[in-house]
Amino acid sequence: MAPRGAALVGAKHQAMLDVLVALDLFPDPCIVLKQELMWIPIFGWFAAKVEMIVIDRASGAKAVRRLTAATAQALAEGRQVFIFPEGTRQAPGAPPAYKPGIAALYREMNLPCLPIATNAGHVWPASGLAKYPGTAVYELLPPIPAGLKRGVFMEALEAEIEGAGDRLEQGE
Repeated sequence: MAPRGAALVGAKHQAMLDVLVALDLFPDPCIVLKQELMWIPIFGWFAAKVEMIVIDRASGAKAVRRLTAATAQALAEGRQVFIFPEGTRQAPGAPPAYKPGIAALYREMNLPCLPIATNAGHVWPASGLAKYPGTAVYELLPPIPAGLKRGVFMEALEAEIEGAGDRLEQGE
């Protein structure tokens, strides 16, 4: 069951469907997204209206400071901050490439992190317009407790999400 109130959520990102699921599962999600997505008609307007966290990934440390400040504000409002640790959609089975943004949020916000795994990329691939028959599954995993060292947290997050993702891909 999705948490109510302030929460930090780290989710696998395989399909555009992942954003829609976040909007459906969580009572007041605040999704971290790259600035380029704001240029998409309707989606960009919607993201601005519901005050998603928009970052310019090219701005380096400034992006992390902006991300941290905006996350603190969203959490203070009782929202669930939803971040995709790899920063972009990945095809099923692609080697994981977790970015440091989630580690910064985990450290600065001092909150548990709720990992989410999915197999949605088999139904709605990361690239192209094709959709395939099947069932996209989203698995909310046990929260990773606050206060772990950065490396330990990142290893735990990746192990939880990728392990569950592997099970989902095999239909278990």
